[in-house]
Amino acid sequence: MPFDLKSWVVENKYLVVLFTLSTSFFILLHYFHFSWDFVAYVLNAKHWVGVSNYYELLRPPLMPLILLLLSPFGWLASEYMYIILISGLFAYSIVKLANSVKINNRDLFYFLSLSPYVLFQGLVNGTELLSLALFQLFLVYIFERKDFAGLYLGLACLTRYNFLIFLPLVVFTRDIKSIVKNIVYFALPFIPWFAYNYTSTGNIFTALADSYALNVILRSYAIQPIDYVNFLNIIAYLLPFFSLGIIYTIYRWKKFGGSLWNFLKVEEVNIIMLTVLLLSVYQYILIPIKNERFLSNHPFNI
Repeated sequence: MPFDLKSWVVENKYLVVLFTLSTSFFILLHYFHFSWDFVAYVLNAKHWVGVSNYYELLRPPLMPLILLLLSPFGWLASEYMYIILISGLFAYSIVKLANSVKINNRDLFYFLSLSPYVLFQGLVNGTELLSLALFQLFLVYIFERKDFAGLYLGLACLTRYNFLIFLPLVVFTRDIKSIVKNIVYFALPFIPWFAYNYTSTGNIFTALADSYALNVILRSYAIQPIDYVNFLNIIAYLLPFFSLGIIYTIYRWKKFGGSLWNFLKVEEVNIIMLTVLLLSVYQYILIPIKNERFLSNHPFNI
């Protein structure tokens, strides 16, 4: 049966409206707001085809690669096409996640996911929303125990390296063969990037090392205390829902007599999301400069 676009739009009219409004906002924000990070990714893409002499190897390659693929339409047009594409990917990941965790009201779920932080920071620098969308797809396929879930985490890491901390989540597939396959899929996207690093610098880890040096080692002189406002900026109006979710999860754990194994079998989604939260906070604490961007890898709205 052929796909009926008109019927699909009517059936998903609220999703379409939310996507249209949020994407329009992303586009307007990009038009009026200058971001060096976004410009640097564009320059990296241009460098690969000899259009620009400026290049920052420490930046992950996925965003400039997407811009490069869109560049036949023009470099300026590629920026706005990128925004539309990533906004659509985020909406798709939200719908997939809602289906995976059996949330019936996908419209409300998508609406809540468009928090002030997502709207104002998701695409200003270019990578936050893309990495979050890929990470959400990784979680979807972890929940569904798919062997290729690791591929999406690998792509998320090639958007923002700090997602590497979530690799241990592949153990939730439980089966040894699935864990090994997920690690292999995770590693696959890194092969061409490592090859590029080796041919251009003689070391496959140059970009990773440069990024770690800039964000951690060279900033150790300016270690900042935890800024709890960063947490509030990320969670925003979702704090009451988040708090209720924590309380409900603890209540469910006690209901199972404190048995972690029995609790895990029934409440695996909550366990995984709590693990993601703890890893996000742990990473935030370790990084010298306490920036809320290092907390944006957690879908707090779940």
